[in-house]
Amino acid sequence: MTNRQEEYLLLFATQSEKGRCIAAASEEFGVTKASASRVSARLEEVGLISRNAHGALELTEQGRALIEPKLEQMGRLEEWLEIDLGIPPSVAQQEARRIVTRLNAETVLLLIDRWDRQAAALQAVDREKPVFALAPGAYTVPFQVYKCGGTELSMGDRGFRKPAVLICEGDESFFLMYPQQMQYQASDSSKCYTAKLDRLWYRSRESWFEAQEKTDGSRVIPATALRFENGQDSITGTVRIRLRSTISIRKMPESEADAVFDLTQIEPKHQCGANNLDEREHVS
Repeated sequence: MTNRQEEYLLLFATQSEKGRCIAAASEEFGVTKASASRVSARLEEVGLISRNAHGALELTEQGRALIEPKLEQMGRLEEWLEIDLGIPPSVAQQEARRIVTRLNAETVLLLIDRWDRQAAALQAVDREKPVFALAPGAYTVPFQVYKCGGTELSMGDRGFRKPAVLICEGDESFFLMYPQQMQYQASDSSKCYTAKLDRLWYRSRESWFEAQEKTDGSRVIPATALRFENGQDSITGTVRIRLRSTISIRKMPESEADAVFDLTQIEPKHQCGANNLDEREHVS
């Protein structure tokens, strides 16, 4: 299999359904649709990809088994590029894909090993800096998502259920943000589309980290990533986030925003009424 074919498999393995098509591959790799179609057709001929009921390209079991090792390596390198080098997530994904398909396999493993050791050291520093002196447990925290550096609500504010849940576990504290579907209307169209969060990153120590996704779909934001501000009557914690959404059109660009948590309104979760989700759902 050629390097280019491997890149196509990695692209189809990491994109949402709307992005697994000839047009998206053509745009991603800067080639004509005819060229992208030829590569995709060859992968389909040898049984590595197929088309689902909606016409989207997806990896077969054989294709996923073949590319899985490089897919895992790509994920680790994407983290390194975002966190250590501060490269924007969309660019980091492209570069990580090129690295695992173009560099010598031993070089790739050396890069990953070095990053794993560095990431472990960063996590150890985080654990030494607990943010809240709260008793272990689950709490609810109101928040809103604003346009970067401003007071105007971002469109992404409608993409999350409210409030967030703060989990305190010993010397670690983290927020859970729950994505929800939202209606989106393009500025040049009267048609409404349905959008939902696909990936979420947060900014910490001048680097981008991808938020862990829990089994219930929530995204994890470590409390150590927040910048704290004391107002006259309030205490807030702000984290810069970067969002990528899926939408029922071909492409929706990534956007940056500020998630601002109102820390004066923290309440133990069991006191917040029956409308909130069961605590076990948040911590699973």
